[in-house]
Amino acid sequence: AQWFQQAYSRGVSFTAPATEESGTEMATMEDGGAGPRPGAMLGHIAGCIPTAAIKDLSLTLFRATRGNMLLKHEEIGTPISDPSKGEEINKSVFVCFFSGDRSRQKIDKICDSYGATKYRLPETVPQQDELQRTVDDRLKDLRLVLDKTNDYRRGKLEQIVDNVDGWIVHVLREKA
Repeated sequence: AQWFQQAYSRGVSFTAPATEESGTEMATMEDGGAGPRPGAMLGHIAGCIPTAAIKDLSLTLFRATRGNMLLKHEEIGTPISDPSKGEEINKSVFVCFFSGDRSRQKIDKICDSYGATKYRLPETVPQQDELQRTVDDRLKDLRLVLDKTNDYRRGKLEQIVDNVDGWIVHVLREKA
């Protein structure tokens, strides 16, 4: 979300890439400098990939798109278990920004070849805000369930603690 907010503050909007005629091209030096034109639209692909492969992915994407993309990535703090292998793997989250349908196709194929898990992100700010609220609400509900479960366990264990001494005496008598 931080990457999107930085781009929005610079006047870039995100939608599915349009055709070349609709103004997705970047501004040239003749137009008054670098940067997107007022109506420029960027596409993005987000996903998760093993941290060991992020440098290779970055280099491959750069070469395939001739530098016409921006890859942002961050390592996930805790190792994630890989369901196919059953082992813990360090992974990184990435978002690749680009312009054009050809770039989308190339980046899609490259991400698939590296075994990246891709995720669909909302295209507009209101959709992103709604998704953020939904995720926050769900996390809050899950935390509440976990807290209630821990409280229930703690209560049951406190009830059992009172009976443990009596059970030990009973078991010792039965064994003797």
